[in-house]
Amino acid sequence: MDTTITVILVEDHTIFRTGLKVILADEPAISIVAETGRGGESLELARRHRPDVVIMDISLPDLDGIEAVRRILAELPETRVLMLSMHNEPEIVCAALSAGALGYLLKDCASDELLEGIRTVMRDELFISRHIAGAVVRNLMGLTVDPADQTALPTLSPRETQVLKMLAQGSNNKEIAWHLGISVKTVETHRAQVTRKLNLHSIADLTRYAIRSGLISPE
Repeated sequence: MDTTITVILVEDHTIFRTGLKVILADEPAISIVAETGRGGESLELARRHRPDVVIMDISLPDLDGIEAVRRILAELPETRVLMLSMHNEPEIVCAALSAGALGYLLKDCASDELLEGIRTVMRDELFISRHIAGAVVRNLMGLTVDPADQTALPTLSPRETQVLKMLAQGSNNKEIAWHLGISVKTVETHRAQVTRKLNLHSIADLTRYAIRSGLISPE
């Protein structure tokens, strides 16, 4: 079975993009299938190649990376997006995650962290640069919410609530299936029901909802 991770690079600085290619070229399990310096073109390339992962900058000359993420995932929801940016402001990170990105790294990250980020989002898990994770969590989870004022979950079944909680804690579909003793297909069905009922489609939004509902602690 082919386990190669296909990647598209979206970065407008040619020198930096070349550096990324050098790093990833040493990884036999990763294959760069396309590259561009423009956000608009990234959508065309994603349609053509249907990559596993798109590594996306935010500051692009024609279409900003966050809007590019929205457009790509609207057409190709199975694609994982890992943002790689110089911006470390929590508001920008949260906007990228809410758009559907599964990961966010700073451009001064080590190559090992980049590779870890790619592997993590491939497991459908959230990955945030360790240097900004604390600030992002505080912003994303809304720590001003009164813990006593927990949102009720009347529309979710007990099993759907379990799946939501485990997704928010970072578990992927296979891990949830193993823990609950059900099939991966059943987990996928429950996950689809949760996103439909709550109208929340990104892991970041589901996690924020779980925090505000008291299902998990914002640690």
